[in-house]
Amino acid sequence: MRDHLETVFPTETAEGMDRRQGVLQELERMFHDWMSKLCVEANLPEEEIRKSTVKITTLGSYRLGVVHPGSDIDTLCIAPPVIRREDFFSTFASQLEQHEDVTECVPIPDAYTPIVKLKMRGVCIDLLFARLARAPEAELAEEVVKEDEVLKNMDEKSVRCLNGFRVADQILNLVPDQETFRRTLRFIKYWARRRGVYSNIVGFFGGITWSLLVARICQLYPYYAPNQLINRFLSGCRHSVRGRIQPDPHIHVLRPLVAGKPASPMAQPPSPRHFIPTPPEEPRQRPRRPVHAFQGKSSSQKDVSQSRPSLGNQTRTAPPTPDESSASREKRRTEQEAEVSDVDLKKINEQLAKRKPSIHGGRSFFKWSFRFFRLYHQWNWTRPVTLCDIVDPANVPGMTSFKVWNPKTNPADRQHVMPVITPAFPSMNSTHNVTETTKRILLDEFKRGFELVQNVEGNKAEWSDVYAPFPFFDEFKHFLMIEILATSEDVYNKFSGWVESKLRILVMQLEAVNGMRIHPNPLQYTLPKDGDANWPFGCGMFLGLMFTPEAGAQPDLQIDLRPAITAFMEVILSWADRDANVGQFRMRLKRLAAADLPEYVT
Repeated sequence: MRDHLETVFPTETAEGMDRRQGVLQELERMFHDWMSKLCVEANLPEEEIRKSTVKITTLGSYRLGVVHPGSDIDTLCIAPPVIRREDFFSTFASQLEQHEDVTECVPIPDAYTPIVKLKMRGVCIDLLFARLARAPEAELAEEVVKEDEVLKNMDEKSVRCLNGFRVADQILNLVPDQETFRRTLRFIKYWARRRGVYSNIVGFFGGITWSLLVARICQLYPYYAPNQLINRFLSGCRHSVRGRIQPDPHIHVLRPLVAGKPASPMAQPPSPRHFIPTPPEEPRQRPRRPVHAFQGKSSSQKDVSQSRPSLGNQTRTAPPTPDESSASREKRRTEQEAEVSDVDLKKINEQLAKRKPSIHGGRSFFKWSFRFFRLYHQWNWTRPVTLCDIVDPANVPGMTSFKVWNPKTNPADRQHVMPVITPAFPSMNSTHNVTETTKRILLDEFKRGFELVQNVEGNKAEWSDVYAPFPFFDEFKHFLMIEILATSEDVYNKFSGWVESKLRILVMQLEAVNGMRIHPNPLQYTLPKDGDANWPFGCGMFLGLMFTPEAGAQPDLQIDLRPAITAFMEVILSWADRDANVGQFRMRLKRLAAADLPEYVT
């Protein structure tokens, strides 16, 4: 499996990493020169200019060490107080557009998390901007922004951008074994892309959410190999199986480590610019079932988002009886693992700090995948997935103005259907875009993955079956096609980004239509160059439509999509750049039968 994954989803080559490092160095040089010029034009004292240091750092998958050819780099510009956000998205973005190595540059300053999307030397960059309230020393900038104190007096958008870096750093500190985490995350990301459920903007899970889910599995099962975690992951993502409510898996024994105190030497963050994999340790003998070493029964099920760790009894799983079937043993093991109570964080940290989990073994990959799929296949989504306790801002001096995810006090948070909470303060829900439709699709995919991994163990399926691509255009008989057209590449990049960011609204409008189920496709299909000469740039996006009795469809029922489409069109026409690009863009919506699909998708 590992060899096959390297073939179909390879890691970035040394040459590719060097090119990425060169791009980051060039960005930092440009950012520093631009900042110095602004300071001189503002007639700032030389001493203040000297203290006004800037820093380029990475976040997301690149910082986590999961890099493959073609992946983008999530990058953060950390700026001193003298630099304004308006200047960054105007004059600096203009410099980027004029750079000879930049082929694409699209500033999106009005987004929830403002961003500049660009391509330099063939490398896609998502560039964020955070303005600090006070300027740190250049060599200490990365360490300073890890502390909660740095957030004081920062604007809300800067806090959101900065937290991308802080969340990635926290994840690396909170997993017992970083190499195991990376290998598992690599498989899950590949699986999610192939199954069409990797897209935060459309309403599925984005990269940060998949990272958080994998990190939680690594905390719960520190001895497991990647294949065990993958299976445990998918099995925990669905709460009800065949109508039977599964035990709540949220009260597990293995709590996250204290931030800043990794459990092993491998728990140090990689370089923000250039990831160099840590050599694996030699295989070690490990206990047969180490995850049960700290198990105990729970006296009550508490709200883990607000409660503190409690002390649990430490018991081991009873050995199986001779006449017990494998299915019965598996059921009993699942229930016992789900009834474990929390134990004192200090005890767990002390014991995890002494051990170094092995990441090798004959069937290691299967065992990790099994645990991964199984845990989330059974997850109770009325409760959040968290890596650590949510910090109440009322308990942090000077931080009371910050809002954290709390469904008890925030009505909007109660509407979230699959909450996965970020570990860095202030804690936020990384899945606020998920709708009831995309939740249903995700749960179906988790169930499918769990069942297929079980078949792999029984030699009834291959690993390639687990991550076989979702046959979107074969699965449905009806589609809603959205074509985005433009007269220039610049207008196309801006307008397509705007439409894609609002596609979730269309999904929510359509899922309210009685008698129909929908399935959004996160992919964009480029229109052929020899198409409409008036619109040389364009792409198509598709929603699958299914009319079923379960959704309320009846033979004589007339299903009218016009109200939902009209509401979506009104949102699209509110584009801020509409007047500046009159006649240069167009959007077409059309309902199609499968036989009428355009050639560019068949």
